[in-house]
Amino acid sequence: MRRRRQCQPKDLTDASFSEIQDYVKSETLTGDLKDTEEQIRAAFGNSPDLTFRYMRLGANPKVEILISHLDGMVDTTFMGIGILRPIAEEPPQKSVKAPDGVAAYELLRQSLIQNTGMQEADSIEKILQYLINGFCVILIQGVPRGLAAEVRGWAERNVSEPGTESSIRGSREGFVENYRINTSMLRRIITSPQLWMEEFQIGAVTKTTITLAYVKGIAENELLEEVRHRLKSIEVDAIFESGYIEEYIEDAPYSPFPTVLRTERPDKAAAGLLEGRVVIITEGTPFALVVPATFTQFLVASEDYYERYMTGSFIRLLRLMAMFISLNPAVLLCCHYFFSSGTLAHPLDS
Repeated sequence: MRRRRQCQPKDLTDASFSEIQDYVKSETLTGDLKDTEEQIRAAFGNSPDLTFRYMRLGANPKVEILISHLDGMVDTTFMGIGILRPIAEEPPQKSVKAPDGVAAYELLRQSLIQNTGMQEADSIEKILQYLINGFCVILIQGVPRGLAAEVRGWAERNVSEPGTESSIRGSREGFVENYRINTSMLRRIITSPQLWMEEFQIGAVTKTTITLAYVKGIAENELLEEVRHRLKSIEVDAIFESGYIEEYIEDAPYSPFPTVLRTERPDKAAAGLLEGRVVIITEGTPFALVVPATFTQFLVASEDYYERYMTGSFIRLLRLMAMFISLNPAVLLCCHYFFSSGTLAHPLDS
């Protein structure tokens, strides 16, 4: 048996941002599905992409289930096969063993729902966060907590060659906007359990996921503590791109020389990890940050890692010499003298 229920949510139309945040933090799960639906609707302002569906657990009429998700954020096919079908087609013999909500909750968590990204949510705040991140939330009548199954399925860009760091030799893969794909690229290059990652939620409104990646045993502990401290000290409403993070954590913001390296290439980021540096991956952008960055890093091309030692070193040295020559005032003065129109015309006139 399935039915949909429409509830009148609490009106937060005239509430301020801080008042809505206080409301979300103050609300608790009571175990009543109607109350929970009203709380979720109120927090989202009764948004049209917010979807609710009431179901029964198989043939058991005593267990009522509420399933909620944001339309466009989930893979509906995967959700239908992995969540809705197991609930609707739950065998009668198991229904007998699950006469109440608590037993049904454990049955769903342990056996029926086959999802590797299953999480438990014990507050309205956590439920809202899971919904925003593409999870499907499952609530059972009489149980003051819920299950969140990861069924993300929004449209995203495929992996392609970096537009700003193309190379003739080496990998043609570049980071994308999906941070989980970016972390998997690093995993494929550095196939070691010593590649550790930590996640932070930064941004009071956007709650952007920031991933801190490093190779344990190679990166210095002092560096890790400093990067963690600077990330945790960021207080801002929104993080849309890694440039926001760069501006907050760089050492010398007024220096003309950058202290943070940006890259779209996974192989370049992996090389930095193996050199003892830290990589910061921001959700929603293909640019990763590598810290700390030295001046010579900005004179290194991706192909240098794939050339012979002598060849790569010679090319780097050549770039460094060319830079100093081009910035030398005496060289600029000589170029102006020898290539000025008057100087070139004088031998021809004689």
